[in-house]
Amino acid sequence: NSLFNQGLMNARQISFSHAFPYIHAVEVVSMLFAVHGLFIVYFAVHDPLEHFHVGRKFVAVKLLIFLGVVHNALLTICVHYGVLNGVKLNLDVEAAVVHWENFLLVVESFCVALLLFYAYPVSELELVAAEKLEDGDPEL
Repeated sequence: NSLFNQGLMNARQISFSHAFPYIHAVEVVSMLFAVHGLFIVYFAVHDPLEHFHVGRKFVAVKLLIFLGVVHNALLTICVHYGVLNGVKLNLDVEAAVVHWENFLLVVESFCVALLLFYAYPVSELELVAAEKLEDGDPEL
């Protein structure tokens, strides 16, 4: 049997008798190690690739990781303690969390699209293509 079937894994209930808080803590620690690895890569390539604005790309990727980890947990806590609710929509706690997650994903998607558009400008690719053409490289 899975933890969900046994009632020990419920992402919508905040209880230390369930497995969710512990598994989420392990997930957050794992993400922190991934972020640490990205910091190491960032500092290793910052100077040689400075003309590609590595800092913008680094911040964009960090923000995506941060949003992925944090927004689900924050919404669960906010709905659990009544900060956000679905009373006007006649939703139970789990449906209210899903409702707010979907709303937040729409807003986040728009903001992240703008951030990525700024972090990965087309002008950088045009610069690389122009350099390759000057060098006589037929592959772009």
